[in-house]
Amino acid sequence: FIEFHPYLGLCRFRDCRHRNEPGCALLDAVEAGKIHPERFASYRRILDSLNPQ
Repeated sequence: FIEFHPYLGLCRFRDCRHRNEPGCALLDAVEAGKIHPERFASYRRILDSLNPQ
């Protein structure tokens, strides 16, 4: 997900899971229209398939 690169390391918390944490740079970028919501959803599906909870 090359479009995520500018936001890596910018989350408020080092262990951010990019779900609903305050200060998540990826979520902020999605909300600002800088990352397409479907791309972010695809990313989340991949992570969820690797780490089912």
